[in-house]
Amino acid sequence: MKNTHPNVHVNLFRGESATVAHLRAALKRRSVKLTVLAKQLGIPYRSLQNYFQRNEMPLSMYERICEATAINKAYPMSGSRMKLEHSALQEALVQVFGQSLPLAIIEEIEGGINIKRVPSSGNERDAVDLQRQAGLFANLIEGAYDQILERELAEPIDEGAD
Repeated sequence: MKNTHPNVHVNLFRGESATVAHLRAALKRRSVKLTVLAKQLGIPYRSLQNYFQRNEMPLSMYERICEATAINKAYPMSGSRMKLEHSALQEALVQVFGQSLPLAIIEEIEGGINIKRVPSSGNERDAVDLQRQAGLFANLIEGAYDQILERELAEPIDEGAD
């Protein structure tokens, strides 16, 4: 996307493209400070801050930010995030914990989730039981991960100078 026309902008309109918000979240996850990034890009901090506050920036600036921070340009544009794949997470839990994966009853209650650990009978659990239990924990992890990302998107990246 070299030689991008200077009047092409990446916009965020409520309910439409969230590209600038996704870029902001990617920068936050990488702990990139806007003050440092502005110096690296050779632009005033306030200009960079305004791009994110207005949720609009020239496409060329978007590209420069992605290049400077080694963020794949398609990642924020597609609205992607590191997606936790349920089956892979479930399998990872079984591989990591094996028979020591806690046996628990997970119940949804008003205001949250209640986890009751069930004492082990001492017998080996079969693969189906381990997969089922890992699936329950995978659901909890995915939900918590989504909530964390939503909170990150709602927080400012960097409000003051260093």
